[in-house]
This record gives sequence, C-alpha cells and structure tokens, in this order.
Amino acid sequence: MIEENNRVKCDLLKEIDMLNDSIQDDLMFGIVEEREKYYKIRKGIDDQCSELVQRKIKKLERDLVEYKNNTSYSMPRSRPRFWVSEQASCREEEIHNEYPRVSDEVGNLEDFNDYPPLRRSERLWNKGDFQQNQYYSNFQELAVLQLNGEILQQWKEPPIEIYTDFFIFNITNPREVLEGKKPIVKELGPYVYREYRSKVDIVFYENNTVSAISPKSFVFEKDTSVGNPKEETVTVINLPMITMLTMAKQGGIIEEFILSLLSNMQHIHLFQTHTVDELLWGYEDPLLKEFNKLFPQLMPDPHFGLFYGMNGSHDGVYLFHTGYQDYMKFNQIMKWEGKEFLSWWTSDSCNMINGTDGAVFHPFVQKDETLYLFASDLCRSAYVTYEQDMIVEGIKTYRFTVPKQVFQNATENPDNAGFCTPPGNCYPSGLLDVSSCRYGAPLFMSSPHFYMADQKLIDDITGLQPNKEAHETFLDIEPVS
Repeated sequence: MIEENNRVKCDLLKEIDMLNDSIQDDLMFGIVEEREKYYKIRKGIDDQCSELVQRKIKKLERDLVEYKNNTSYSMPRSRPRFWVSEQASCREEEIHNEYPRVSDEVGNLEDFNDYPPLRRSERLWNKGDFQQNQYYSNFQELAVLQLNGEILQQWKEPPIEIYTDFFIFNITNPREVLEGKKPIVKELGPYVYREYRSKVDIVFYENNTVSAISPKSFVFEKDTSVGNPKEETVTVINLPMITMLTMAKQGGIIEEFILSLLSNMQHIHLFQTHTVDELLWGYEDPLLKEFNKLFPQLMPDPHFGLFYGMNGSHDGVYLFHTGYQDYMKFNQIMKWEGKEFLSWWTSDSCNMINGTDGAVFHPFVQKDETLYLFASDLCRSAYVTYEQDMIVEGIKTYRFTVPKQVFQNATENPDNAGFCTPPGNCYPSGLLDVSSCRYGAPLFMSSPHFYMADQKLIDDITGLQPNKEAHETFLDIEPVS
C-alpha cells in the first residue's frame, strides 16, 4: 500500500511539473508577443515623429529663404499651432500666433509642404540669431552623436568626396645653389589623390563623450592628375642628410659617427632626385640605413617620405564631445592621445587643443564666430574667421578663412610667442617650425608659395607666385546643419 501511494504521489508531482512548465511557456509566449506588439507601436510612433521633424526642417529652410529675401506670405486661415515630438509621442503645442497649423492629425501629412514659408516675425530677432526659434531647438536635439543616431553614420562615414592635391617644387639649379646663388623652383602637379576617411573603434562614455580613431587612405586619381607620380622625378633638398646634421649638434659619439659616415659616403649630396611617389610615400634611404645598423633605437626605420606611414594609418585616439545638452560642443576634441594639452610648445595657450578636427562643426554657425580646429599635421590648433557668403553647388555657405595673424611671428603677434622653440627663437612670419613634433627633423610648415608670409622669404626664391585665389586656406561651411 505504501509503495502504491508513493508511486501515485510521484505521478502527481510529474503532472504538476508538466503543468507548471506549460503555464510558464504560455506566459513567456504572451510576454514576447506583447513586447513585439509594443516595439512595433513604438517604432511606428518614432518613424512618424522623425518624418515630422524632417518636414519641419525643410519648412524652416524655406522660411529662412523668405526671411533673407525680405518677402512674406499670407497666413492660412487656421488656428496657429505647431507639432513637436516629446518622449516618442506626437502632440500639439501652441507657441506663437504666427505659426500656422500644420495638420489636423498626426498621420495626415500629405499637405504639409503645400503651405507657404512662415512669415517673418520677432521669433527671429535678427538675421544672425537663430536660437529663439523652436525649429532650431528641435534641430539642436538632432545634432547629437548617439548610438544608432542619424548623425552618427555621417560622422563615421562622411558622405562628401575628399580629394588632396599635391604640388611639388622642383629645384632646377642645384649646382648654382651650392655656389651661393638663389634657388630657382618650378611647381609640378597637381598629383590628385582620393582621400578616404572614416571613424572606427568608437566607444561612448557616460560623460557625453565618444572616442574614435580616424584612419585615412589615399588612392591616386589618374584622370585628374597631370602626370604619373611613379615615373616623374623631382630634385629636392636631402632632408635625411639635413636631419642627420641636426642630430650631430648633440655632440659626443653620435656627432663623430655621423661626420665619419658622411665623409665615407661620397655619393651622398645636399640635393637628391626621386620620383614623386617616393618623395611622398617613402623610400629606403642609404644614409638612414647605415645609421640604423648601429643606432636602431635612434633610427628604428631607414625609410623616409613626407607622408611615409600615413597611408592607411591614423594619427591617434580622439575623445570628442557628443553635443548632448550643449550643441555648441558638438564634435569638440576633449582629448587627443589621452592628453588635454600638447607638450611641444613653450606656452600654455599654444599647447591648448581647441575646437574640432575640422571635419564638422556645430550647427547654426554665426558669422561673428571664431571657429577653432586642431590639426595633428600642424602639431597645433588654429582658427578661421568669416570672410564672405558663398554658393557651393547651389547651397548657401559661409566662407571661413585662416587670418594672417595665425602664422605671424611673436613680433607681429605676441600671442604666438609660444610657437618659438626654444623660447625666443622666432622665425619670419608665415613659417611654423614643427621639428619638435617631427622627431627633430628640420621641417617647417607654411602656406603654398609662402602666401601671407614675410616678403623676404618670397624674394629669396625665384619661381614663387603667391596669390589669394590659388593659395588661401578656406572652409565653406553650411551654417545651419
């Protein structure tokens, strides 16, 4: 009897377990089904609101055209209202009597674009003050780097094609230069390369920042170039040799070795001829090769090129502000290579990392703004200021240019005293000594043809023809987005 009862008890427990499993499966199925319904409803609302915001942006652009053209239109006969999105839902909000009613229902958007542009009013205080308009408030919220956001994809993969034109100065009288005569140069190029940029290894942080690296790749564009860089040659100063002579100033065993090496290598001259491709992207230099054999720590790589190692590589890890809660900080660099300040220059202001990476700026750019950007190639931050309105492929833009003060020496612009290295060692205006951030190589940066530089620099070389149209550095910026 006891065994029979135990058997019945076990059977009942099994049936109870089966019922429990069945009930749990039904509950889980119901939860998943309801969750999918909720996600579909939520997605529908989000898509609807996103469409509405995009239509509002288009309408704002039409309103701005009307405002700039000093024209106005009659108002629709309807109660003034404006649609906004809030917490993934669409609702009406009364804000000002000059805003027309957009639609009677959320889903009824067919006639949205039939209304004329909005009338001008005090909601735009002046032509440069956009922030008082609710439209701009909505756009500010969109201009934020966030996971799965619309702006993020364009930030990661810029949709604009970028091309880099290389021009090389060929020294046509190297022997005469050795005799003390003035150099004569001839400009070769352009050698055009399609530049591919992207941002990878993206990581978001809780303090409204995002880190990324920006690898760049260059692909030669034969159709828009003047020649083949692998075949055309150019005569330039022997930069590896000049670099070695600079290192010899340190004295000691390195000075003795370098002088001995130069005396034994009779084929090494002050000027050398290479193909354009070698000069840009690198070649094995015989002098650096010999130095590398004995001092691999000082010279780990015997190759040299103006852009050697930069094709397919990146210039470090950037930490950007996402623009959340402050659209003016959108894409601003907070740190580069883990540092908030540089260490190459001799003043705190010159070592500051300011602005963006130059690829994109905050929305609603004003004409009276000074836009800062950091360029690792220049080893410093710089800035641009408004110059004039432009039309680029039918789009109204603001042209910002690099003012002359950016590269003036300390005599003309005391704020640039920190770029004199060592302190007090200042070069003529228009030159930036970047040897401190180029492993001691005696390299200087300037505008093409010494544009806006000290006139003496231009007079000392025959063949330079600086002019604003060809050699000015500028950015054409669409001010709204």
